Amino acid sequence: GLPVSTDDARKWYKEAATLDHAVAMNNLGVLLSTGHRGRVKPDLAEALFWYQKSAEKGYISGQFHLGLMYMSGSGMAKPNSTMAFHWFKLAGKQGHVLGQSNVGAMYMNGKGVTVNYKKALKWSKKAASHMNTVAIHNLGVMYENGFGCRIDRQKANELFDKA
Repeated sequence: GLPVSTDDARKWYKEAATLDHAVAMNNLGVLLSTGHRGRVKPDLAEALFWYQKSAEKGYISGQFHLGLMYMSGSGMAKPNSTMAFHWFKLAGKQGHVLGQSNVGAMYMNGKGVTVNYKKALKWSKKAASHMNTVAIHNLGVMYENGFGCRIDRQKANELFDKA
């Protein structure tokens, strides 16, 4: 095979991204936000730009990554949990398990959205059905405390053991 060249990857991702390719936009964002193990100088503002473009084209991973950027405040003046929730929910509606887990957690703790335990339960169950351990743990917390459901300590303990 060919030797790994991060410079080549960046060049080709950027070329494809400028041709409106949503996956390339997201991948360029990943390269720029992570620095690819020190091989690329991170540029969070440019990563944010490409995630935004990818997300607006409906690309599920772009939506999730944009949600992460808003949650952490990376590449912007300050975090925006309301926008993070918006993008996680769009990704979650398309089946992104981590997006679903984040939406459930945000409904549970009121971050970026008004607390709604019924919706927290619904979204956490979606993610838990794909064995997402954070969502499984959060379901345990909900059953233990009666958040959006009846208190069921046995079910809570089973979920904690599973997580």
